[in-house]
Amino acid sequence: MKLIDIEPPAMPNLSWFQNSDHLILLGTLGALAFIMLFTILLLKTRHRLTKTSKLGLQLQKLHTQISSSQSNVSPQQRWQLYQTGLELKALITTHSSAKYPASSHHTHPTLGMLNTLLNQMEPLCFSTQPVSRETYLQLLLQLQRLLEQHSYHRHSLKHLLTSVHS
Repeated sequence: MKLIDIEPPAMPNLSWFQNSDHLILLGTLGALAFIMLFTILLLKTRHRLTKTSKLGLQLQKLHTQISSSQSNVSPQQRWQLYQTGLELKALITTHSSAKYPASSHHTHPTLGMLNTLLNQMEPLCFSTQPVSRETYLQLLLQLQRLLEQHSYHRHSLKHLLTSVHS
């Protein structure tokens, strides 16, 4: 009696990189994933930039609406200025919560200054007493500075992070 050496059948050779159909499929899936990620990042960035630009344009519009012959500011103009300040606060709070999630002692640097400014604006916006043009313009310029500081702070952090990764 002779013993025969029997080998088990070999597993099929399934290599993703040897078959061109699989390679094309992997490349297509990778390209789609990259395009989707890029699109999501682009839309998020565009939304933030649009929001910041919109607030800057609102402040410029409020500045041009004040005529030099006007000594007092209308209640509607005061309300628009206060609303713009609240929108700026919402924008800064959103960016601050994205940077410091679940942290109450870290806030955006300009958020404290903006809260102080809004506390100063609130009685002026809701009182029946007239508000002078100079007071209104001073508050408007402070809001513009805070928006510029917020934009500069965001862009300088982005530049710093990209230079560190390079």
